[in-house]
Amino acid sequence: MAEPREAVGSAMNPGWLLLLLVIPAWGFVCNEKTHKQRVRLITARPAGPAFWDYSEEWRRVDYNAHMWRLMTFRDPRKLYGPLTQRIWPQ
Repeated sequence: MAEPREAVGSAMNPGWLLLLLVIPAWGFVCNEKTHKQRVRLITARPAGPAFWDYSEEWRRVDYNAHMWRLMTFRDPRKLYGPLTQRIWPQ
């Protein structure tokens, strides 16, 4: 009788376990960075007539879209309009 073989690609593979730990950790890091960037954008709003235009540009991009750009290693600055890009936090 043949001995049972171990399943290939089983859930106990260390690579899968590492992936299951890295993705949530990266999501947490991106969530924190998104929060900090959006708070800086809010506090850097210009006063005067450009205030409402800036606020409208900022409202067009929701939190999840910003965070997804960060999670996929892309620049979220491109989501925002020219007014917002001028005061982007460094």
